[in-house]
Amino acid sequence: MPEMWGVRELTGDVIMLSDDDDYFTPCHIERMSKALEDADFVFSDAEIVSFEEKGATRFPLSRRLFAYTADIEDMRVFSTYVPSGSMYKRCIHDEIGYFDPAMHHYWDWDFFCVYHSMPESNECQRRA
Repeated sequence: MPEMWGVRELTGDVIMLSDDDDYFTPCHIERMSKALEDADFVFSDAEIVSFEEKGATRFPLSRRLFAYTADIEDMRVFSTYVPSGSMYKRCIHDEIGYFDPAMHHYWDWDFFCVYHSMPESNECQRRA
């Protein structure tokens, strides 16, 4: 499972999840880092953008806001968590372990649910 191998090799104290085709708005990393001062795990809404490629340039065709509640019960039922751009403190893996390979394409959602189901977990913050 490449995601787990990559996380195990990291040396920093903070992890930000992202895919190879993600683009982040200006200041996203700064806003999320600031939010980590008050929480161990932060996530934000996402904007899903469809592009058309013309030569070496991508032009947006449509944009759709993907916003959701931070309710753990909703997350368990609907898997509405968008991992891209989320940041969390590496020490969370010491508490709950790494991603579950049995979850296949839902390892990130499972990780989110497991962490936020722990009674001692730090309050999750949502930042737009």
